[in-house]
Amino acid sequence: MTGKYPCLVTPEGTLNESYAIAKYLAHGHATLLGSSNEERAKVDQWALWGYTTFVPGMMKAVQAVHGWAEISQADFTTALNAIKQNAKDLNTNLKGKTWIVGDNVTLADLVLATQFIIPMQTLLDAGFRKAMPDFGAWFDRCVALPEFIAVCGHIKSCSKSIKPQIKAEPKKEEKKAAAPKAAAKPKDDDGEDDYTEKKAKSALESLPPTTFDLFNFKTLMVNHPDKKGAAIDELKKQFDKEGFSIWFLHYEMYGTEGKVLYMTENLCKGFLQRFDDFRKWCLARHLVLGTEEKQEIMGVWLWRGTGIPQEANDHPQFEYYKTRKMDIFNNEEDEKLIRAFWGAEYTDTICGLPVLSINWHK
Repeated sequence: MTGKYPCLVTPEGTLNESYAIAKYLAHGHATLLGSSNEERAKVDQWALWGYTTFVPGMMKAVQAVHGWAEISQADFTTALNAIKQNAKDLNTNLKGKTWIVGDNVTLADLVLATQFIIPMQTLLDAGFRKAMPDFGAWFDRCVALPEFIAVCGHIKSCSKSIKPQIKAEPKKEEKKAAAPKAAAKPKDDDGEDDYTEKKAKSALESLPPTTFDLFNFKTLMVNHPDKKGAAIDELKKQFDKEGFSIWFLHYEMYGTEGKVLYMTENLCKGFLQRFDDFRKWCLARHLVLGTEEKQEIMGVWLWRGTGIPQEANDHPQFEYYKTRKMDIFNNEEDEKLIRAFWGAEYTDTICGLPVLSINWHK
C-alpha cells in the first residue's frame, strides 16, 4: 500500500492506483480486459498511454479553464495543442472501428473516455469535433453506456470552448525622458506607421532578408493576361525558395457540408476573411470545385517562410484543411497544379472537377 487515493480494500489486501483497481474489478469479465493476448496487451497500451501521455499533457490547459493555477499563454497553447493531437491520434486509430480495441467495449474505452470528459466539456468544441468524426462518435458512444451514466451522469460536450484564465504578462517599466520634438512617424516598406503602439509584429518579420518582392509580384500576377503561362514563368524566375513556400490546401468536408453551393462559398470566403491580417505575407487563390450537388474547397497559397506560419495555426478553421507543401521547380505535377489554380477560369476543369467559384487572397 502506498498510502495514496484512490484505494480499494479487498479480501486479499489494499490496492492503490486507479488503473490497477479498474483491472481488479474487471477481472473475469469476458471482454473488458480484451478477448485475446494481443487485445489484452493493446488494452494496457491505450490505457497506460492515457495515464502517461494524455493526462500529464492536458493538465495546464485544464487548470487554465478552471482557474486552478496561473498559466501563461504559451503553456496553455502547448497543452491545448497536445490535447488536440492526442484526439487526432485516437481518431486515426478509430477509423472504421467502433471501439479502441477489438469489437467490444474494453477498459481502454472506459479509461480514456473518462479522461476526456473535462476536455470535451471545456476545450474541444463542436468545430474541432467536426473534423474528428470517429473520435467524436466514439466518445458519445462511451458516455451513452448505461453503466457510464450510472457513475458519471449525462455528459454533454461543449459547443464553444471556454476562455482560459491566462496569467497577465508583467508590464515593462518605461524610462522617463524628456519629450522629443514632434517628428513624422517613420513608415515601413508597406506604408504602415512604424511605432511602438503598433500591435506585436509577426515572427515572420524576423526572417532573413529575401530577394523576392511579394508586393510587386502580387500586382504582376493579378493583372497579368497570361496567368497560367508567363505569370508563373515569372514567379519561377523571381521566387526565393529559402524565404517563401507554396502550399496546397484542401478542406475536409463533414456531414452535409459541400452539398449547397452558396453555403460552400460562404465557408470558403469566411476562411479567407479570417486571414485578413495575413495579407501582407501571402498570395493565394482559393477555389470551389465540383457540381451543384457536391463541392470541394481547395487552394494554392504562397506565403513567407518555409513552414506553416503561426498565423495559420492560430486560424480557427485551418486545422480542418489538409496541407501539402508544393515544389514548383522539381515536381511537374505541382507546377501544373499551381498554373491551373492561379490561372483558373470558370470554363476550366481542375482535379477532375468544374470550377464554381474563384477567390483571390492578396
